[in-house]
Amino acid sequence: MDPVLDKLLENTHGGDGCWEWQRARSAAGYGVLRIKQKNHYAHRLMYEKLVGPIPDGLTIDHLCRNRGCLNPAHLEVVTGGENTLRGDGPTARHARQTHCVHGHEFTPENTRISRRGNRVCRTCHRERERKRGRS
Repeated sequence: MDPVLDKLLENTHGGDGCWEWQRARSAAGYGVLRIKQKNHYAHRLMYEKLVGPIPDGLTIDHLCRNRGCLNPAHLEVVTGGENTLRGDGPTARHARQTHCVHGHEFTPENTRISRRGNRVCRTCHRERERKRGRS
């Protein structure tokens, strides 16, 4: 059998659910396996051993949201942007917002994109400009 796959399987605990990595983890909580003086993410190795190669430019998303999980059924190859938007970080939370902080809906007619790439509520912008005496 494959020695890397053997090492992964002997250091993983779990059944039908998450396959929890039992060894070293990165600061972010991902399982790490050292091979030939180089650290590798255990979930990426497991995916490549049991599913197939990860195409260049793509990453692995933990569908279970458990960074220590190596179960290939819980792993999906996606773009980095898709992985970010599926998460719970500030970028993802902001992207899921349907209304501005004042309750106006982000519709194509009521939304513009700033030079920095942020969504701007046109209703709020008009109100700010009116208060400044610019319209």
